[in-house]
Amino acid sequence: MVRKKICEPGIQGIYYLLGEAFDMRIEASGCPDSEVFMPDNTNHIVYIRLYKLFKELRGNMKGYWKERAEFIKFPIGEE
Repeated sequence: MVRKKICEPGIQGIYYLLGEAFDMRIEASGCPDSEVFMPDNTNHIVYIRLYKLFKELRGNMKGYWKERAEFIKFPIGEE
């Protein structure tokens, strides 16, 4: 992986995506202020497990968020 060392990588990513969308190829490699690293497969496995847990929790919390939204709409004593 090559990662540029910049403050706003998200904005630069959008810039590159727009270049692709409008068929204006923009070269991202060869940047002098970039770092090269190899992804850690152990971390990847952990993140997969955490994502699975996140999806399970998100599903379990749907009722809570719905009730909370109703509560905020009509606080106690104002129904």
